[in-house]
Amino acid sequence: MVGKSLIFVCSGVDYHAIDWYRRVKNLKIFDEVKIATDIKSGESYDVLLDESDDILDLVSLGPLLFDTQSRAGNLWRNILKFLSLPFSALKLWWHVRREYKKGKETTCHAHSIFYGVVCRLAGVPYVLTPMGSDVLVRPEYSQLYTKLAVYSLKKAQRISVDSEHLADAVFRLSGKTSVLIQNGINTAAALEAQNTYRFVQQEWTQNMSILSPRALDENYRVDKILASYQSITEGTVEMLVAYPFVEEGYKSRLNSLLSLPGVHDLGRLSRDQLYRYMASASLVVSIPYSDSSPRSVYEAIFCGAAVATVNNSWIKMLPRSMRERVIQVNIDEGDWLNKSLLIAKNMDPLFSPCEQALAIFDEEKSLRTGSALLYGY
Repeated sequence: MVGKSLIFVCSGVDYHAIDWYRRVKNLKIFDEVKIATDIKSGESYDVLLDESDDILDLVSLGPLLFDTQSRAGNLWRNILKFLSLPFSALKLWWHVRREYKKGKETTCHAHSIFYGVVCRLAGVPYVLTPMGSDVLVRPEYSQLYTKLAVYSLKKAQRISVDSEHLADAVFRLSGKTSVLIQNGINTAAALEAQNTYRFVQQEWTQNMSILSPRALDENYRVDKILASYQSITEGTVEMLVAYPFVEEGYKSRLNSLLSLPGVHDLGRLSRDQLYRYMASASLVVSIPYSDSSPRSVYEAIFCGAAVATVNNSWIKMLPRSMRERVIQVNIDEGDWLNKSLLIAKNMDPLFSPCEQALAIFDEEKSLRTGSALLYGY
């Protein structure tokens, strides 16, 4: 072999996977880094790939998807994925074979259990990064999905996760240990946003805002955030709702809450836009049923915001400087959001990361260390 090649096998509209693909590409530890995908657009997702990306097509499903995101659209997409599974596996095998013919030692990096199944069916060497819901949520409701998860995990050369909670779930399913690689963030950009926007006002508590940055679906309970917003008594406070993903049926049930005075539906934001709102927020809120290692929460902290969230195992592993910005809430208390806002107002408005926080969460540092563990070089 005369070189090394890495192929990311993932959805082309998955922000985390595409971000990881681009960052590994910039590390230049492989001669070539490519991406194999079956979805590059559709369901109103942002188009993330462009002409500069080295794209290998699996069975292309984008033109067959719904125009918007919905439960029916999710079901239809999953049906298409499973119907196309053997053909996508065959195409992946062919792509990897071409790399070997060029003398490239090739590894695939599957992002999600489904793409791990594609890799195993193709008979190619692969490492696997399952999503939190892949091993924490879906196996609880489906025996079929449990079998697919075990099938995907068992043959992976190495498995990467972003929390001990997720590593424990992987071990329970497959008996395999995982490499812990934290979801790194662009700490420089987040801290710059804090320094630029945190003190736009002389007194930052004069124009207060609360930001919900998570997806609009059942897991993230944005309805409970908006319902609690109505109990806010501390001055004039705006409620900002941004989301990377929306389930249309869930959003339609929130229409009356999203229309409340003071509530602003921001929709999808670019990273720079999101960081500006995070840096300007008095409080960022994230109260999901289930969470593994919430990147948006870490981004909010580095942007200077206090974060209200429910108790979760990832909080304990945070470095001290980050943990001090977290407000744990009991959402069964009617005024939990108002109490959180009062606590946030009394915090130092600027976040000063400790060395441990930068070592763990800076995306380049965490990925460079993690890549050596995951890929072997």
